[in-house]
Amino acid sequence: MKKEFDGTKEKQQQLGAFYTPDELVKKMYEKLLLNGSSNICGPLLDPTCGYGNILIYGLQEKFKHYKKNNIQNAAEKAFSEIYGIELDKEVLDTCKENLRESAVTMNLDKNIVEKYLTLHFHLGDALNPMNYIFSDTDEEQKELDDF
Repeated sequence: MKKEFDGTKEKQQQLGAFYTPDELVKKMYEKLLLNGSSNICGPLLDPTCGYGNILIYGLQEKFKHYKKNNIQNAAEKAFSEIYGIELDKEVLDTCKENLRESAVTMNLDKNIVEKYLTLHFHLGDALNPMNYIFSDTDEEQKELDDF
């Protein structure tokens, strides 16, 4: 079951956090897909990913599109195209857990899921380019420095 905000309103206000409700996410994707499902292809970055509502819905839509079009490894392709940045570590961890649950419904291998969660999801402040990404591990920091 997807987890959402369970902290205090003070913390939410302090971070300036707004967590996009599922109904609004659904309407956003309905508008996006009005001109055809090909709009769902390609990278999807949520620079303030919160609990992953926008990414989870996008992941599901990408998976449906790729599967419908007989794209080989549709689940991995869909998962490989989502990216997230979040300021709050607890919230980012919950986002990753929610994405793991979505991956289970797609029968995606756990190792593949963990690979993309490590490479594509980061703790950081997307609104402050001088402090854009914090690495979660030393290995990840080296990878970022080498990039």
